[in-house]
Amino acid sequence: MASLKDRLSMFGVILCMFTAFCAATSYTPHIIIITADDIGYADVGFNNPDLENSPTPKMDEWARGSTVMKNYYVSPNGFSTRSALLTAKHPAVLGTQFEMQDATIPYGLDPSHKLLPEYLKTLGYACHAVGQWDLGFYSKDMLPTQRGYDTFYGSYLSFGDYNTHSAKDRAGHEGLDLHENMKIDESEEGGFKPELYSGKAVKIIQDHDYDKPLHLYVALQSAQIGDYNVLCNEDSSKRQMPNFYYKKFTHIQDPVRRCYLALLSTIDTAFDEIVAALKNKMMLKNSVVIFTGTSGGPAAGQFDYNAASNFPFRGAKLTGWEGAVRGVAMVYTDRANQNHQTISNCMFHVSDWIPTLLTLYKNTTGKELSADVFSPMYGVDQYNCMFLHQPSKRDTVIHFLYGNSASIRTHKYKYIVNTDGKLAKMDEWYSPNSPNCSIRDNLPCNPADRACLFDLSADPCEMHNIIDLEGESILSFIRSTITDFNETVKYDKPGKAQEEGDPVNFGYTWQSWTLSVSSASSATSTYILAVTFFYLIFDSAFMQS
Repeated sequence: MASLKDRLSMFGVILCMFTAFCAATSYTPHIIIITADDIGYADVGFNNPDLENSPTPKMDEWARGSTVMKNYYVSPNGFSTRSALLTAKHPAVLGTQFEMQDATIPYGLDPSHKLLPEYLKTLGYACHAVGQWDLGFYSKDMLPTQRGYDTFYGSYLSFGDYNTHSAKDRAGHEGLDLHENMKIDESEEGGFKPELYSGKAVKIIQDHDYDKPLHLYVALQSAQIGDYNVLCNEDSSKRQMPNFYYKKFTHIQDPVRRCYLALLSTIDTAFDEIVAALKNKMMLKNSVVIFTGTSGGPAAGQFDYNAASNFPFRGAKLTGWEGAVRGVAMVYTDRANQNHQTISNCMFHVSDWIPTLLTLYKNTTGKELSADVFSPMYGVDQYNCMFLHQPSKRDTVIHFLYGNSASIRTHKYKYIVNTDGKLAKMDEWYSPNSPNCSIRDNLPCNPADRACLFDLSADPCEMHNIIDLEGESILSFIRSTITDFNETVKYDKPGKAQEEGDPVNFGYTWQSWTLSVSSASSATSTYILAVTFFYLIFDSAFMQS
């Protein structure tokens, strides 16, 4: 019979084996989020296998071991999407539904809303942000290093010259907009932004303490064409776009489409370099890498120079159609041991990422999180749907809701109404090289006149308006949803420009001009009250549409 000493020794061996097993199977995931602007749904190979000479071959290769999301929704513009992604709240509730036209207007995501890095810092993460911030900067407490990120490298605005890093808003204000943390960076003039951003992200990974969980947020400006005549000038001596990207598409006859595809190639290269850096650092095994577009693509004829394709979906960026809100997204995790592409039809909204990632943390570490961490959120926990391929917990997505304009998906139905006409512009099917999806039937839709309804399961192109064919029950449900949600909508449009924000006051650089949001709020409170009063009066007209 074994002695007590022998039995204790055996127990110690078993305990060590059990502990080692637990250590091997539990881990804290590195959370990498890469976003890119203006990506057409059909402009990446992993969404469109018929796309010739895909501008994203490296991403297509990574996608073969990833989950590609086919029922994924973002907002009609990047500012709204970024605010939802990093708060798990709806842009209508945040007051972030409208893009900034004049960067001297005190407008942005209020610092009272908790961001993803603020959740993760309490869990021991190192948090870094690279790229465009685009969540407001007029007060210092809105800046990324004041909101959970340890470091920041990039621009405060969502636009700007790719090489000089100067940004000019639509009101004509212009200044340098490249920052290292809260200081302007003039050292990289002439550096191509996509390469600066990917290089900084790679350096962060290389210098990271392997034993500490990492959250890296990379927000690329690509594929915004911006000033086409500078970025992709026909004269190579005047062209900013590096030949490495541009020469891949010289066979494309349309010069704007050629430029757009070259920008998509910069996204492809950046994504590959970042994921490769994780692999080289031996961090990829414990990483979840999320790629998401921030809106549908701007189609030919929208703005000045654009050539995105959202086929088979109707419409383009800044509208209420599927082409504006059906986002490009894929998720790579080496832990899944996938050797093939998984297609997810889970209905997923960009605001779902925070609760989903928090549950991923809980399940991979075995550590409990308090229930109040998940509220109040518009986002829902989609861990089972995303990682276990179970049904979605979401059946409704409100794309846009403001006054008498709405775009909503519920179950298989899409409802759109827009009496001012703006949300319904760019309502065609834009596709350089895709099958014809533009033949209308005898049930047209003009949401500027009255509401329209589509069955997306049978009609993803939003061609067949069934508003007069469907029973009243679904319409009553949608209108009830609108009424309930309208009680939470923040009816704050951007206020008036403030001279204090003019870059000329800071040596022609973009800088914060107040210390806190509260110190600037008094300048716009009267305007906001007037706007709120106006929209509440006319809100009843919307329900009659």
